[in-house]
Amino acid sequence: MTDTTKPTIKLADIVEDAQLSFWEQVVKHLPLAEYGDFDPMSQFNFDLAIEEAIKTWWSYNASESYDLDTGHSGILTNSERNIYTRWHQIGGNNNGTAE
Repeated sequence: MTDTTKPTIKLADIVEDAQLSFWEQVVKHLPLAEYGDFDPMSQFNFDLAIEEAIKTWWSYNASESYDLDTGHSGILTNSERNIYTRWHQIGGNNNGTAE
């Protein structure tokens, strides 16, 4: 019998790595900037946008190979992929209602 357990990847780890890469590119292109200040509300929105982008990308490209541990809302599996993808196509949001 083969093991069909897929690796579980933590969304928070991907988000952190993505943000670090993003800010490295900002600094690379704006090297004369002296500070790195960023509005807290903008950071919150940036976090949400990256999480949603990664979950959407995972649902289309990696859900058959990996489960995704979202931390706050549990682990997404391939069986939930179609539900997640369809929900966002019709305008669903994070609080369980359609927009």
